[in-house]
Amino acid sequence: MINCEKKIKVQPLSNAEAWALFVKTLGNQTLLSDQIEGIAESLVEECDGLPLGIIVMAGSMKGVEDICEWRHALEEIRDVKHDDMHRVFHVLEYSYRKLNGSPKVQECFLYCSLYPEDEWIRRDELIERFIDEKLVDGMKSRKSQFDEGHVILNRLENICLLEGSERHEHVKMHDLVRDMAIRVTRVGPPRFLVQARMKLEDIPNEEKWSEDLVRVSLMANNIKSIPFNSSPPKCPTLLTLLLCNNEFLRVIPRLFCMHMKSLTVLDLSDTSIESLPSSISNLESLTALLLRNCEQLRLVPSLENLTALRRLVLEGSAIEEVPKGLEKLINLRYLSFENCCDLLTIPDGILSKLSQIEYFKSSGRVTLRGKEIGSLEKLKTFSGRFEDIGEFNSCIRLWEEWEPEEYVIVLGNCCFDRTGIGRHVILNEFAADSGDTLVWPRGTEYLKLDECHGITSLSHIATVKQPTDLRDCHVISCHSLRHVICSCCSNVPLFQSLEILQLEDLPMLTDLVERERSPSSAGASSMLPIINGHHRYLYG
Repeated sequence: MINCEKKIKVQPLSNAEAWALFVKTLGNQTLLSDQIEGIAESLVEECDGLPLGIIVMAGSMKGVEDICEWRHALEEIRDVKHDDMHRVFHVLEYSYRKLNGSPKVQECFLYCSLYPEDEWIRRDELIERFIDEKLVDGMKSRKSQFDEGHVILNRLENICLLEGSERHEHVKMHDLVRDMAIRVTRVGPPRFLVQARMKLEDIPNEEKWSEDLVRVSLMANNIKSIPFNSSPPKCPTLLTLLLCNNEFLRVIPRLFCMHMKSLTVLDLSDTSIESLPSSISNLESLTALLLRNCEQLRLVPSLENLTALRRLVLEGSAIEEVPKGLEKLINLRYLSFENCCDLLTIPDGILSKLSQIEYFKSSGRVTLRGKEIGSLEKLKTFSGRFEDIGEFNSCIRLWEEWEPEEYVIVLGNCCFDRTGIGRHVILNEFAADSGDTLVWPRGTEYLKLDECHGITSLSHIATVKQPTDLRDCHVISCHSLRHVICSCCSNVPLFQSLEILQLEDLPMLTDLVERERSPSSAGASSMLPIINGHHRYLYG
């Protein structure tokens, strides 16, 4: 049956229930004098027993102990006499307006409304967008920017304008809070056009693209194409255009962006586009170009004019070569070619010119140059592959005074099977010659050797003078390995923090520690304290 939904009126809370909810949300940190308590009770009455209004009002008054602010809040709420729904909106708008001393927090709150209704948004993703939009301090380090972003989201959660998940990894806007934010931005300033997850098959018509628009979100729709005969939108103040998650979108007219001179963020991720419009090449204000999982994308126009660009994401695309002009992007801080399976090379000399890079993930098929990676002194996150031990060592030697906070380094053939946060080194199908010795990254936490032939002992391939942070070591299908540690290197600091040692498919393995030939030797058991205590051993 159609139109058979039954409307059920939600009963308001009783006065006692409403007051209890208000006090609980307000928390113990706010002390109410007798005078303030009387005003607070009147505020709760103005919410007409509607739970969301009570929660948001209490959130907005957390920590307020000045009676003047309480009286002002009551006057603001009493100024409007509407039905229940309009009263809730007024309470929500009051809580938003109360942030007027923190315009960046207000902007971050409104930004959340660009996401679809009922969407749980990853905190890290949202903060990345705040960074792109310069809603957090762009001069800070990446770590400091994330800290500032979390502080903003915590504040919005604390005043109940956002909901937080149990594990503190996601946030969400209540439907009515989002509706209020969209009402604010529909009139502006700032003016938004938000039609996210509305099952659109075409972009909004021309009159919707007004010249005072600041942000447009058409994410998560069914838009298939943008008509060639439509004139390009004239949006000179537009900063944000989100067309991501339109999986059927294949074609964007080449002049589509020609009247978007102020555009800062363009997100076309998770679409089926095969090429980018040429007008992108002239977006000189662009700071973020996001093309994640555009699996059909092969053609990217020259980026040499986009010198303001700070984040370029091409991971999961079908590009076969790096975009022309990449070396000109001297302000780039974030670059990802991860999972670009058709990208085989990055020309020598390009990466070393990107001296501001803090985050770089390469395609696993690209062979990197050690000196180029090692010269990136601001690098905090790295994932990439070196084909031979010389390139690996030249990078690590340059890291002696510093090293990234997290990395996945592969030596040998393409393999990125460990992408969690941490410091990982993977030797994959690496054939060691006699005399080959690795210069070991001191912060390594995870080591994996898979099908590495010619290695008889891990002691022989690692030069380590100081204790390392290695906690987890997996050795798999290394058919020449006879022992993990040789007797002459029983005090090697590589394993002093080891907690997990997993050994699998090692047909030549005889001992963890090589036995000395002298009959006076105490045997391998006396040497096991280097990997002892509560440590766990797993044998395949």
